[in-house]
Amino acid sequence: MALLSTSGWAATLDERLASLSAHPVLEAAYEETRQMALLDAPLSLRGRLVFRAPDYLAKSVETSPPELLVVEGSTVRRQLGAQEIARFALDAHPALRAFVEAYRATLSGDRPALEAHYRIEYSEPVDAPERDDWTLVLIPRDSDLAARVERIVLDGRAARLQRIRIHEPGGDLSDMRVMATAGDAR
Repeated sequence: MALLSTSGWAATLDERLASLSAHPVLEAAYEETRQMALLDAPLSLRGRLVFRAPDYLAKSVETSPPELLVVEGSTVRRQLGAQEIARFALDAHPALRAFVEAYRATLSGDRPALEAHYRIEYSEPVDAPERDDWTLVLIPRDSDLAARVERIVLDGRAARLQRIRIHEPGGDLSDMRVMATAGDAR
């Protein structure tokens, strides 16, 4: 992919973030594949993502065992099955805060929050700009997060996030496909 100028079909990063923020709620199914050096085969997960602007993010894993991770404001809560197994302040974990902001700031269209935590690369394909596809690459500024995450790649079309890939320094990869839901205006 090559970077495009603002002429023609290409949207600027600010225009893309504005289109994402115009939809303050996202509820979607996802399928995630994790490729890890420690595993003989990829790990497959399914579940739901819920985002409500500006600061609610939930990821549920519906495959066994069921798990729920909720970040609301600056509180993180994790459940395994029906039992809460952890609750803590997001501010006590700067690397985790930066990781969460990759999602929340992108979907809220908050460029200053993204830039506080990441170096940003934005592109659209030159070969088919009318499709309105885009890619946002986030490279961590925080050294603690960078030790765990090499880059986060978000792909979408128009105002809809379609894929999230998390590349780790050792080669491990999480690849999440976000499915459109009935009535999804994004």
